Amino acid sequence: MHLAAALKSSPSAGLIRTKFNACVGLLGILTAALSGQSTPPPIEAHLRIVSLDLPILDHGFITGGKFKPTTIGTGTLTADLTYHGPARFELLKTADVGAVETTPNNSTGMKGPPRTPTWWVDLPAGKSGQHLILLVSQPNDKGGIIAMPDDPTTFGYGTHRYMNFCPYPISVKVPAGVFPIPPQTFKTFRSGVKGGAYYSLEIKSFENGEEKLGFATRVLQSESFRKIYILYPGLADTGRIKIKVIEDQPAAKPLQSVTEVPAPKGK
Repeated sequence: MHLAAALKSSPSAGLIRTKFNACVGLLGILTAALSGQSTPPPIEAHLRIVSLDLPILDHGFITGGKFKPTTIGTGTLTADLTYHGPARFELLKTADVGAVETTPNNSTGMKGPPRTPTWWVDLPAGKSGQHLILLVSQPNDKGGIIAMPDDPTTFGYGTHRYMNFCPYPISVKVPAGVFPIPPQTFKTFRSGVKGGAYYSLEIKSFENGEEKLGFATRVLQSESFRKIYILYPGLADTGRIKIKVIEDQPAAKPLQSVTEVPAPKGK
């Protein structure tokens, strides 16, 4: 029997209809409340950014409703950049943003028509105050940015991080041991020697399941730098590996402020 027929044939149809309508009304209120929570709150993150391709000179990002032009180099990380906005971080062309407008009205937090970002990445939502390193590669339909954690307890100065962009596993051998790294992942560790000493770095590749020497060199251990080794596949079927090194050192201390010097007393 259909629900409408049941309501008409019941001796307590009026009471049932009243309760039914009340339930429908409550469901509507609950649905409206949930829909009002569909937009997640903004996040705050501290970002260090580097380009894996060419320097980026004509882009920036919107933080707190204001556009911040940002120069992104290829060999070092940017200074610490504070971002406050949606979990989707976007790099926009400066020319596309135009004059700064501070009235939020769309996904970018700026008034006016939506803008198409050149790069984007979805940062971890619901985590404020996080520290991240953003690797910007060629623009693509997946955003073109990789976000990795920047934890000083695990990636402090004197520590090295290896990011494997090869489609096959590799292993990194340093005095501290041998560290296997699957494709599209990274590992962070120290070399195992004291600052000022040289050590042998040896990287093995496993292209087609065959172990080969991909790269080898001598490295000077420095406690004043931390490094990110970006590992790419070399010529096919050779097992060789190409390396891009990104260095980071502590920010320079601010210059001592100018102080007033009293004039010498006359004789």
